[in-house]
Amino acid sequence: MSKLLELVLICLVLVIILSILKQPGLEDFVQLHDWELVYTVEQGDTLWNIAADIESEFDIRLVVAAIKEVNKIESLIYEDQSIILPKN
Repeated sequence: MSKLLELVLICLVLVIILSILKQPGLEDFVQLHDWELVYTVEQGDTLWNIAADIESEFDIRLVVAAIKEVNKIESLIYEDQSIILPKN
């Protein structure tokens, strides 16, 4: 392998590692937001689509995990359940 190719691969790996490291963790996301919005789950709602409706520059998987964490949700949500969401 040429030295140039090795250097390019090393730079690429470093860029990937840095982009992963700059992502906030779950606790960071929870603390960065005001959790004041009460939402009543409607028929057909999923945590994924609720999280997708929240305007956020964060990864949707992180938003889902934060909603589960704040609301102490183990797995599923159900119709007419009240959950707390981050205020936009």
